[in-house]
Amino acid sequence: MTKIPTRGSLFCRLVVAWIVAIYLGFLLSPGAEGKEFWLTQDIEVSGYFAFSSAFQDAPGRSRLLPFMEAGLLIGKNFGNWRFFTELEVEREKDFGVDPRNSRLLFQLQRPKKFVFEPERVWLQYSFQKALRLRSGQLLTSFGVWNPQHFPSITNTVNRPRSTEGLYPEHLLGGELHKETNFFGQPTSLIFYGGAPSSSNIKPSDSRGKGALGGYGNVRLVENFPGKFGVSGMYLFNHRAWGNAFILGFDLKATLGPVDLQAEFIRVVTRTENALSSRIPQAHYLQGLWHLNQKWGLLYQWDQTLAGFSDDLSKTPETQTIHTFGLLFTPKPWLRLKTDWEKHEGFSQWDFELSYFFSS
Repeated sequence: MTKIPTRGSLFCRLVVAWIVAIYLGFLLSPGAEGKEFWLTQDIEVSGYFAFSSAFQDAPGRSRLLPFMEAGLLIGKNFGNWRFFTELEVEREKDFGVDPRNSRLLFQLQRPKKFVFEPERVWLQYSFQKALRLRSGQLLTSFGVWNPQHFPSITNTVNRPRSTEGLYPEHLLGGELHKETNFFGQPTSLIFYGGAPSSSNIKPSDSRGKGALGGYGNVRLVENFPGKFGVSGMYLFNHRAWGNAFILGFDLKATLGPVDLQAEFIRVVTRTENALSSRIPQAHYLQGLWHLNQKWGLLYQWDQTLAGFSDDLSKTPETQTIHTFGLLFTPKPWLRLKTDWEKHEGFSQWDFELSYFFSS
């Protein structure tokens, strides 16, 4: 899929170019040495690098697909304000409907080119009483996977297919964050609004002209070792469903040596359905058993009902993926993952080595 710049991606690139120009302009200006410049003080820098590959035993000739992803995270506090950006370069993964299969199924495609773009660029102001206002290009706060999916903190090589395609992954707009209590338990609330801004969405915009939504998570019981979350999003003028409301539930918990994570996503209401008479729905359940501090075994059940390709040209059938994985974390900043994905009609081996650093 060829990337076409949209308003969101162009906006983010202009912001980054402006910041870099100011910074370099100061450093290269006469007499810059010995000065204290607020942009050079107390800057938080971190980043990640991940190399991954996939070997597909599919209909036709088997193939090896290499991928790479690297990101640089820069944060700066000044008073109640905070600036943050995540700059990412990747040979990205593209999921499409493979014509070699007898059934219409999403399948990982061969990467076409390297892509550089700001994943996130935002400015935040912190008020009193744990209230924060954030504006810029944001990762959509829907569920647990989309807002935080660095290779060094996720348990599988590939993103669950059930978290792709039903909602925009990025928004150009604003968020309001509030920390409060619900029935005496700490609760995080996020309210947001904006327009889909990721550059992998074509100008015709298959995922809506705008979105309003919210997310909240809470520990339902005082001694429960995990949190339960609820997501809601209203999409305007979606090409497949018209005006649609999407509802999601998620759970993260630790039960002894086992980490559990699950998400459920469903398009509850829509004004039209141009793709399928089925109700769009997706869900996954993931369990990671820690054998010790370094080794872990994983199983994930991932299912998508009535998904669709970005250009709306194909409507894949119900797809179920069983993933069996092995994780090795010799250091907190180094992680090795290998997965075997059992699809309907083919299988896939995945491998990933990821590294994280911070200043």
